[in-house]
Amino acid sequence: MYALIHRMTLNAMVYAPNTPTLIGDLGVKHTETERALNEIGRSCADRIDTVIVVSPHFITSGGFGIVASERPKQLYDFYGFPDSFYLVKYDPPGNPEMGEMLIRELLKQGIPAGNATSWGLDHGAWSPLRLMFPDADKRVLPVSISPALGADSHLKLGMAIRKVSSEHDAMLLVTGSIIHRLDLYSKGTGEMPEEALKYLELAAKYMVAGSWEAIWNISHDLFIAASPEGGEYPSRVLAGSASNRMRGRIMAQELEFNAVSLTTILFSEGLR
Repeated sequence: MYALIHRMTLNAMVYAPNTPTLIGDLGVKHTETERALNEIGRSCADRIDTVIVVSPHFITSGGFGIVASERPKQLYDFYGFPDSFYLVKYDPPGNPEMGEMLIRELLKQGIPAGNATSWGLDHGAWSPLRLMFPDADKRVLPVSISPALGADSHLKLGMAIRKVSSEHDAMLLVTGSIIHRLDLYSKGTGEMPEEALKYLELAAKYMVAGSWEAIWNISHDLFIAASPEGGEYPSRVLAGSASNRMRGRIMAQELEFNAVSLTTILFSEGLR
């Protein structure tokens, strides 16, 4: 079993998939992933006021985008799905105060950031959130990745998230897939490359152990074979936010269409 230590800080971090198959019926079911997201939400519900969510579908170029609004709008940033997918509603409150704090902290460090008023909650954020907190009763603060700023800035973004969380009961949710080979799905090969599976094995092991540098030093050939969603930037944000005592537990690990990995990891200082 595990326990989460409660104090006003970043109480937990979660790495979770954001596949559209978590939204509706596409002929596959991910029972383990859905159970894990439900369980994490229940275990953290009393300790969490705000979820800071970093989605690889929210990409900005001139600086980090922070959706510091009272109620982030829901985005249906996908196409070609059944009509029922576009009827799913997820309408949580935002946390503009925390968003403005994060913007100020980043600017103080010389890292460009601003309020991304044109964005909101993309499916990379709300597809797992609706399983974790189905009542949409937690405040949500969407944050972008910005590849043009480079790896070090994403590490510093994570550090800034931890710093501004000192005044909130917060969770960091970073979404994506360690293996993200949609080209294999479109080709219909039916085979996951061994190199991609090796990358998944190593990356998940190092994430759980908090050995972040080891992730970024995995063979480039394995990295290319896996093509993780968002590249290395999601793990950089997690690394910057994590304390030295924060460790992870794999809650679920499934594969989808032999092209994408669905790995859910819960991180906490109180994990044991």
